[in-house]
Amino acid sequence: STGLGKHIHNLGGRVGAWFASFFLTLFGFVAYLLPTLIVFTSWLGIREKEIIIAPKKKSREWVYKTLGWFFSITGACALVSFYWHTKSHLPAESGGIVGDLLGKGLSALFNKEGSTLLLMTLLLCGITLVTGLSWLALIEIVGEQVAKLFLKLRAYQKAASERRAEAKRVAAAVK
Repeated sequence: STGLGKHIHNLGGRVGAWFASFFLTLFGFVAYLLPTLIVFTSWLGIREKEIIIAPKKKSREWVYKTLGWFFSITGACALVSFYWHTKSHLPAESGGIVGDLLGKGLSALFNKEGSTLLLMTLLLCGITLVTGLSWLALIEIVGEQVAKLFLKLRAYQKAASERRAEAKRVAAAVK
């Protein structure tokens, strides 16, 4: 709590408690993900600089990443506001003020299902812009792993049936 006169239990002190309260009010439960997402995005940036040796960087890349952050956070806040109902002591729904305003505004224009489709698209586009993730490459990797798993299961099934057949031959030879 950032109220005056109360003992603050935040490691950041009164300022940290104020920021935590502000972000929790604005973004709801999505605010708990923000530190992790900031660290992850920073790690991606460092990794990207290590891979690209040439110092030439696109001058507009920061615009796309900022737009991706905006899309991701607003989409996530509205989706949380739609589908995660808790009895919390927040001034807005669990998606915060951003999720509450965006969710109610979009559900007035579209219904809840149409808003969900739009918000999921917004969230996934934001993830793509922030991380540079190729969804086709991800699907290809998942498909490859599923195919490998299928082949392993098939080989295991074949080996098990051969062991059963061998056990039957041994049992028949013993009798």
